[in-house]
Amino acid sequence: MLPAMAKLCCGISYPHLRSMTGTHTFHPQSSPLCGGLLLESERAAGQHDCVEETELSYQRQGQQALQEALEIVRDADGWRMEMSEGSGDAIYSKVRHGNHKVFRLEAELEASPEELYDILFVKVEEMHQWNPSIGQIKDGPTCIIIQPSANCAGKSRFTWLLNMDVKGWIPKSLVNQALPRAQLDFTKHLRRRLAAGGATLA
Repeated sequence: MLPAMAKLCCGISYPHLRSMTGTHTFHPQSSPLCGGLLLESERAAGQHDCVEETELSYQRQGQQALQEALEIVRDADGWRMEMSEGSGDAIYSKVRHGNHKVFRLEAELEASPEELYDILFVKVEEMHQWNPSIGQIKDGPTCIIIQPSANCAGKSRFTWLLNMDVKGWIPKSLVNQALPRAQLDFTKHLRRRLAAGGATLA
């Protein structure tokens, strides 16, 4: 059973974490404050080979990114409402160093934390089947926080910190308009996936 609060580092800011050999393992007991998404090498039973320094470095980067992302979410100062939906989904934003804006989605979903963890992390390779707008996010640390709903059993409070800087010719004002809409679209597709249950959405 997951603890009362499960905090998961997406790792989507760090593509090398997803491409390295290994399995994604959820350890709720890895910290007194939160559980992290860790990476463990797939090794045959009984083998005690030392983990390569490169893999250890990636693990450290993932843990550092998780802690930095959680600190951004926990800091209540500076957040302002960007937009909200009739479903109750809300997007908040905060301007950080260098006039860089980060976005935080808050939503309540009809699924337990265990179900969301399974869809978003265990079955991450299937995400493109139900989310046609999926893309790769780069730059700052990003995290997803899944908590059991305080109001209704079987539901979850879903928080997504999006920390992204699109460098190039696209005006920052357009990017800052598009990112929160992308978060709401993702949540819409996630709700459709949850409503479909075990079915696969095209």
